[in-house]
Amino acid sequence: MKKKALGKGLNALIKEVPEELITDEDRNNILDIPLDQIKPNPFQPRKTFHSESLQELALSIKENGIIQPVLVRKKDSYYELIAGERRYRASEIAEMESIPCIVKDFEDIKLLELALIENLQREDLNAIEIAISYQELMHQLELTQEELSKKVGKNRATVANTLRLLKLPEKIKQDVIQSLLSEGHARAMLPIEDIDKILAVRNEIIENNLSVRQTEMLVKKILEENKSKPAVKKDVRAEIRDIEEKLTEIVGTKIKIHDKGNKGKIEIEYYSLEDFEKIKSILEASPYYQYHKI
Repeated sequence: MKKKALGKGLNALIKEVPEELITDEDRNNILDIPLDQIKPNPFQPRKTFHSESLQELALSIKENGIIQPVLVRKKDSYYELIAGERRYRASEIAEMESIPCIVKDFEDIKLLELALIENLQREDLNAIEIAISYQELMHQLELTQEELSKKVGKNRATVANTLRLLKLPEKIKQDVIQSLLSEGHARAMLPIEDIDKILAVRNEIIENNLSVRQTEMLVKKILEENKSKPAVKKDVRAEIRDIEEKLTEIVGTKIKIHDKGNKGKIEIEYYSLEDFEKIKSILEASPYYQYHKI
């Protein structure tokens, strides 16, 4: 590995991490590290890297080289990426042998924070990835929404509205990540509680190329129709799943309820004689057993 002179991209790197973490020594000690000695950041919350933009960056790297160094830390016999994963991936595509790096030593929690904050500064980050990053920052750093909003430089309402997107079905979130639906389309569906109806709206959007405004009108129509209908019982299937989970937790083995309208059956699985004895003891401890002496 060889030292490299300060590149003009260092200022851009400094914007990705708190400025006080980059010392004068770092500014004067940029190393060229072989790509095969660098591993991606395991805390990287960004799951999708668009192939087309990576290819464009790879072409730029082939022509101009790496202008902006990446940030890494030493980890056993290799280096772990902290910031700059797009440049790292594009360099692999460009078949570069090495990449300019600044080497820093960070604890895992600081590494996660840096990866999240770096991602939040990217212009091409989609709304779901931003929401996931917010959620991870809150969980790992034990932040309130108010504290998070100050850390990321957003008002609390913006942070709260972004986090609400995570309540949508997984299918909708994946559609946003893959750019099949826009953030506006996703937000328009938030007032709908029924998953089947959300997915029906999703299909309508894609099949008929609905605009966000048209989607909002469709959702409004569905909500008005729901208000005009009499209240219905709680979804039986959801209630059954809830009972299954509670019984499984109590008994400690898998319990399956097969509902067939007004009748059905309950299956209790056991995987050893010890499991069987535990189930037996739970049944024998019930008031019904004590009363009837089964």
